Amino acid sequence: MLPGPPGAPRFGVGFADGRKAVLGAALGGSAIDRATGAALHPMGSSHSQRRWEGRFWLWPLPPPGPLTLAFAWPDEGVDEATVEIDAAPLVAAGARARELWPDDRPPPPSGER
Repeated sequence: MLPGPPGAPRFGVGFADGRKAVLGAALGGSAIDRATGAALHPMGSSHSQRRWEGRFWLWPLPPPGPLTLAFAWPDEGVDEATVEIDAAPLVAAGARARELWPDDRPPPPSGER
């Protein structure tokens, strides 16, 4: 089951290599998996009475293979549901990305991300 407050909406992503990234409390914050550095962060949303749309930032790019999206909202009677999509389009888009400026920040201390 996805982590999060009981009854609140929960959303997560599972990579083909077993890593997972989940949103924090009630879709409002990011949670970083300290072991793998995977993170999922909300980037904004909009809604009407019958529709909700959200944008998320996922790090790192997923490896090739299936990418599993999971959602649950117990307070609204929505049991956990998952769907798998092919990560190939994301991997291909990442391969076309260009670095605009170098990241010249010093690396984090050992063991931190």
